[in-house]
Amino acid sequence: MKRLLIGICFVLAIVTSASLIPARARDAVGPVPQAAENGAPANPPRFRFHWYPVGQGPLGMAFDGANIWTANYGEGSVTKLRASDGKKLGTFELGGVPTGVTFDGANIWESDSGGDTVTELRASDGKKLRTFNLGPAPAFMAFDGANIWVTTTPTTGRYRTQNPSQRRQELGELSCRRGCDSGRL
Repeated sequence: MKRLLIGICFVLAIVTSASLIPARARDAVGPVPQAAENGAPANPPRFRFHWYPVGQGPLGMAFDGANIWTANYGEGSVTKLRASDGKKLGTFELGGVPTGVTFDGANIWESDSGGDTVTELRASDGKKLRTFNLGPAPAFMAFDGANIWVTTTPTTGRYRTQNPSQRRQELGELSCRRGCDSGRL
């Protein structure tokens, strides 16, 4: 009889504990926010927007792991801001019509849609390293871990970046579509 009573208490303890687990999980997630009548969330997340001066007509923007870079279309420059507090760390005059910027893990790349060029800048100090004549109106870029992809009008170019640990001089190749001359840098 004593064993039966201990067994029943043990089963009741397990059932009671198991019924508390879903309640705790539900409480951890919190209530599901209900939408207002107009479809907007009843409690929208709160964001604080900060405005920082860069150059005229900022168009492209990139993050290098610590800083924000903007391509200032209206004044031919690129601006570097510290991401943690927005402090301007430098504005680098390039001329032309900067449109896009991207980061390749070591350097910043800027496209000049007016001058048909792409320029590589050292991320630490904004020093111009190299400029490549690219073709009609290079605009926005992306880095895939090995290549810089550049949109141009009406083609798409693909450029390989030089890995700083490698000493090879081959910098890239241009792939064009429909009616564009192919070339190698």
